[in-house]
Amino acid sequence: ITGNVGIELSGGVDSACVLAAMLEAGIKSENIYAFIMTFEDTELVNTNDVSIARKLVNYYHIHGYIINADKTLTSSDYNEFYRSNINGPVSSANYRFLNTVSQLCYKHEIKIVFNGNGGDEIFGGCNYIFDEMFLRNPVKTLKKLYKCGNKKFALKRIKNLL
Repeated sequence: ITGNVGIELSGGVDSACVLAAMLEAGIKSENIYAFIMTFEDTELVNTNDVSIARKLVNYYHIHGYIINADKTLTSSDYNEFYRSNINGPVSSANYRFLNTVSQLCYKHEIKIVFNGNGGDEIFGGCNYIFDEMFLRNPVKTLKKLYKCGNKKFALKRIKNLL
C-alpha cells in the first residue's frame, strides 16, 4: 500500500493488532493516521483504551487525531439502548466521528481506513455479547431475542449459562 492510510485506533487489542499488521506489512509510520474516538461522558467509556491509543500513537510515531464524539446520541430511547446493550461506543454508529474522519481523510488524501471491528467475534465468538447482555439484564435480553425471532439461540445460551 502506498500513500496515506488511516486506522480507527481504539487502544483495544483488535485495533492494536491491525496497527501492528500495517507496520509489519511495510506501511511507513509517517503515512499512518490514527483516528481515536473519545467521550467526555464517562458513562459511555468504561475503559482506559484512549490513553492506550495515545501511547501507541506516540510509540510508533504515527499521526493521531483525538475526536470527541459527545452529544451525538440525542434520542433518549437510543441512549438507553446504547448504554444497556453495547459494551462501549461503536465508531461505525457515531455520525460525528465518521464525519470528522471523512474530512481528515479528504485533507490528508487517505484512501483507506482500517479498524479492528469484528475481531471479538472472530476470536471470541459472538456468544460473549449475548452472555454479557443476559447477565446485565436477563428479562430485557430475552424479550429482545424473542422479538427478533432468536428463540432457539436464546434458550441454548441460557442453558449454557445455568
